[in-house]
Amino acid sequence: MKKLLWMVSSVALLGLSACTVKPLVRPGIAYFPNTNKAVVAKTIRQVAKDSKFEVVDEKPGVVEVVYPTDKRARKFQARFAVQYTNKSVQVVYLDSRGLDEGECYQSERGVCVHRNVGRWMGNLQKRIKDSLHAQ
Repeated sequence: MKKLLWMVSSVALLGLSACTVKPLVRPGIAYFPNTNKAVVAKTIRQVAKDSKFEVVDEKPGVVEVVYPTDKRARKFQARFAVQYTNKSVQVVYLDSRGLDEGECYQSERGVCVHRNVGRWMGNLQKRIKDSLHAQ
């Protein structure tokens, strides 16, 4: 009986730990009214700052950000590229540490990562798009 209870609890714990890793689903490209690229870049930087992302690099058409930037960053962090034009923006996953990144055959990029990563990408992209639509 004890052996059966131990096996059931082990399987349950394994199931719970596996639930936090999912295939990465990238948000699609977000479109907005034609805007000056300098305004788009400035909006991305401002929205990233307001959303507690940190800009770590910037090149024409791409702003690289990391999240989180608070004390949790000592344990885990994800890095994203925000690719933009004068009419569109897309947040792309680059890499992470401490977020259980690994191979996954169910994802188009072949990456499985903690389930929150996709949500962080989607939320950032939506905030940027909404901010650009409001201008």
